[in-house]
Amino acid sequence: MVKKDRYYRETVLSLAKTIFKKNEHWIMDSNVKTQYPLPDPKEDPETLKFFEEYKKLGGKDKFEKYADNLCTFFKITFGPYVDGDLSKAVKGECWESVDEAWMCFVGFMQSVEEAKRYFQSVDNIHAYT
Repeated sequence: MVKKDRYYRETVLSLAKTIFKKNEHWIMDSNVKTQYPLPDPKEDPETLKFFEEYKKLGGKDKFEKYADNLCTFFKITFGPYVDGDLSKAVKGECWESVDEAWMCFVGFMQSVEEAKRYFQSVDNIHAYT
């Protein structure tokens, strides 16, 4: 059973990394913004609440890295999760599903567990879906 679980996790992570690589060009481009007017997490007081929850969940990142990753989390997942809008931040491109957007964030984080921690740090404070 352990081998099967490990194989499954490795397969999921491999798929997630592939999805991220296909989208990396716009995700890592600081000039590409979401269509939603989101505050800069480093300046938003809610981020501190999210960060405190992240630490409670066992997160190891420092605030600066957490805030940067949170920006990426919102850039990838905000439309699909909050509005049901599958449009990507790049005009004319869409996610195939909410799951594809999630897998992209998992690929960015390179860890299912850490991606879940980021999601839960937001969702536990304000329902994200």
